[in-house]
Amino acid sequence: VRECSRLFISNSDMRQVNSLRKFIVKVAVGTSPVILFALACVYYNVFVHPEISGDLGALAKIPLGWEYNDRMNEPRFADCKVRHFGEDSVAGRIFTIGDSFSQQGINGYQNFLGHQLDEIISNYPVLSSDRPEDIAIGLLNSGFFDHRPQIERVIVESVERELTQRLLEVDFSCVHDGPRPHSDVDAPPASGEFLHRMVAQTKDWLLFRLHIARPNVRSVDLTSEMFTLVGKDNQLYFYAEDLNRLSVTDEEQVVMSENLRAMHDAFRSRGIKMLYMIAPDKYEVYQYYAVNNPYPEKILGRQLEALDSLGFVVNPIRRMRQMLDAGCKDLYMAHDTHWSPVAAAEVAEMLRERIVESSPE
Repeated sequence: VRECSRLFISNSDMRQVNSLRKFIVKVAVGTSPVILFALACVYYNVFVHPEISGDLGALAKIPLGWEYNDRMNEPRFADCKVRHFGEDSVAGRIFTIGDSFSQQGINGYQNFLGHQLDEIISNYPVLSSDRPEDIAIGLLNSGFFDHRPQIERVIVESVERELTQRLLEVDFSCVHDGPRPHSDVDAPPASGEFLHRMVAQTKDWLLFRLHIARPNVRSVDLTSEMFTLVGKDNQLYFYAEDLNRLSVTDEEQVVMSENLRAMHDAFRSRGIKMLYMIAPDKYEVYQYYAVNNPYPEKILGRQLEALDSLGFVVNPIRRMRQMLDAGCKDLYMAHDTHWSPVAAAEVAEMLRERIVESSPE
């Protein structure tokens, strides 16, 4: 009886041990993804995120470091001749309206132009959701320029991948009263918002690294070293949306030309000279220097050269390719969609030439 009792107790203990073991295994299996993700979160935010720079680096979660970014964005001037227009600002003689290429501040084309002409350039703060063409027409319709007779010239800038749709859909009846306030992007995020952002970015990084999702960034090798980013000097990173619009039809070209001419005439009727400047897409500029390019040819830039015949369109695409043929490096920034100060200075010179040619003095 004593031996049977001991055996019964032993079997009972074993059943409890087995049950506990199964419970621990289930808990471990159930929580291991959470633990692994938490470890990935720590790794991404400690080692990867601090090394991400440039808008393309941020989109693809590529740690390209900050040495190149800091070097490329080092101010070329001690002062800035660009004034972002606000309600209390006094506009200068030249007024620019454009997307992100017109918001580059001290290293933007307006500051180079301001130093070349030795005058202040006023820039209108365009939100990312706005169309510069509609803003320009809207300000004209609202009487904005009537109250600022010192403005003699307006430069409207538009990035290539967006301008086709923008020019096809110009709203000549819109009214825009003035600058709308920007959100305070420099304000530190709340702790909950910061945590949510870091978790979301870690998830994207994991999906990209595991090839479960594809970032909105493409890359291709180049025939020679066209950038000075260490380890990436012959690699082209570009925004995938550069491939969304590869060309235009003849009918679309006609509408675009007509709408541009109508914009120019509307400004001329108010005594204002208008220039329309195209910011070529990064892929457009570099595509013919790619090795075994798997992406389609983009001929939109060549088609847009036909707009030069209007007499008030500035398209830097041809001069940029000449610069690349001559061995120019970092024409666009390796880790970013935008051109570098090198290209900004050249674009400013093209604008200065056009302004001088059309100025009576």
